Amino acid sequence: MSELRIGIIGLGNMGSDHARKLIHGAVPEVRLRRADQSMPA
Repeated sequence: MSELRIGIIGLGNMGSDHARKLIHGAVPEVRLRRADQSMPA
C-alpha cells in the first residue's frame, strides 16, 4: 500500500492530538508532512 501524506492546519487541542498520534506511528501508512497554526490578521 502506498503512503498517504497529510498536513494539519490548526494546532489546538484536536490538531495537536492528531499530530502527536501520527508522529508516534498510530497509523503506519500515514505520514505527517506539515503542521501549521495560522493566526488571524
